[in-house]
Amino acid sequence: MDNVKVPASRLVGAEGDGLGLIFEVVAPTFILGVAGVNAGLARGAYQAALNHAKTRAYADGRKLADIQAIQFYLSDMFGAVETASIYVQNAAKATVSGQEGAILHVMQSKITASEHAIKVTNLAMQVCGGQGYTGALPVERFLRDARAGAVMAPTTEVLKEWVGKSVAGIPLF
Repeated sequence: MDNVKVPASRLVGAEGDGLGLIFEVVAPTFILGVAGVNAGLARGAYQAALNHAKTRAYADGRKLADIQAIQFYLSDMFGAVETASIYVQNAAKATVSGQEGAILHVMQSKITASEHAIKVTNLAMQVCGGQGYTGALPVERFLRDARAGAVMAPTTEVLKEWVGKSVAGIPLF
C-alpha cells in the first residue's frame, strides 16, 4: 500500500498512544488466548496419554498404567496441566477485574502454559511410545503445536525479559 491516507477520525486512541494500546488492550487478549491454547494442548496430550496408558495392554494383561514409571509421568502431566490452567484463569480474572499489574500475570501465563505444554507433550510421547509418533494418536500433533506456542510472538524468551525487567523496575523500552 502506497500513499494511503487514513482520516484522523479513524485513529484508534490518540496519536502516540500505540504502545499503551498494545500493552493495555491488544496484548492481554492475544497473549491470554495463546496461553489458553497452550493449556488446552497440554490437557489434550495428557488425556490422550492417560487413555492410552489405561487401555494399552501387554500380552500378560497388564496395562501401561500399571507401571510405576508411567504413573510418575501421568502425575507430572496432571500437575503441569492444572498449573497451566489455573495460572491462565487467574491471569484472565486479574485482567477482567482491572487488577494493577495484571499484564505481568498475563505475560507469565503464556510463559507457564507454553513451557508446561512442551513438558506435557514430551511426557505424553514417552507414555505413548512409537504410537505417539503416528497419526493413530493426536500426541504428535499436540507436540508440534506446543512447540509453536513457545516461539509465537511474543516468544517465551521475550516475555521472560519483559517480566524480569518489570519486576526489577527496569523500563521495557
